Amino acid sequence: MKLQRNHWSALLAVCLAAGAQSGRAQSNVTFYGLADVFVGSVKNPGGHAAVVEQGGGMSTSFWGLSGTENLGGGNSAFFVLESYFQPQNGSYGRYAGDSFFSRNAFVGLSTKYGQLRAGRITTPLYLATIQFNPLFNSYTFSPMIFHTFKGLGTEGVVGDSAWNNAVAYASPTFAGFNAGLLYALGNTAGQNGAKKWSVNANFTRGPFAAAAIYQYINFSVSAGDLGNALATVPGLRSQSTVQLERHTTCAWSRFSCSIWTSRTARAAAIFTATPRRSARPYPST
Repeated sequence: MKLQRNHWSALLAVCLAAGAQSGRAQSNVTFYGLADVFVGSVKNPGGHAAVVEQGGGMSTSFWGLSGTENLGGGNSAFFVLESYFQPQNGSYGRYAGDSFFSRNAFVGLSTKYGQLRAGRITTPLYLATIQFNPLFNSYTFSPMIFHTFKGLGTEGVVGDSAWNNAVAYASPTFAGFNAGLLYALGNTAGQNGAKKWSVNANFTRGPFAAAAIYQYINFSVSAGDLGNALATVPGLRSQSTVQLERHTTCAWSRFSCSIWTSRTARAAAIFTATPRRSARPYPST
């Protein structure tokens, strides 16, 4: 595995920080992960069947490091570094060219007033999509994932499942309700208007759960690249996505809509889904 120097520097910094804090009872560092490999026959619409061994059948494989430091008074500092990998061939990332810590890479501060994070952060839209999905985050078997991020052909949500150069705030939970805000900078000179932002609200009470998310982007990976992000929407300037989800013990429903602005306004397919199984919880990061 070939790693750039900055990747090694990040890992070394984490190891040194963990060692320096090991003598304090209030500190802890955790190593964790998940590996997923399957063998089966895969056939895409209009294509031919093939027997394959692949990773990420039910969930994308990853490993991670997380740590917390108790600052006293109910306050704590923390970090999370998480890297996807492909167990079938040993490559890192979800695909060739993916960044090393592409799942999450952030530092944060937790207080009684809420939680702040800064770095590469998974979006509320992606988290809500898999939290209310009976097949969790399976890109292989879940139509809900494809409906949201692939759409009709190449008309899905763009901007990736985690954003670089992002700052996030999550409120404390009051009577089952909490809300959050995520904002990502374009980080490019002369492109101060490049941004991504999202707001979300969540409610949980016993077997009932609901989520509402709004997401806006005007660049996908780097500032100024949105015009060619969707082949079927030339000259794309921005994309807004609204998602509403509800779950009870025996059923859940989902509504999602994306609206693009380009040379002409255009809306994506609007769809709902109501499976009849229990949702699988998503581990908090």
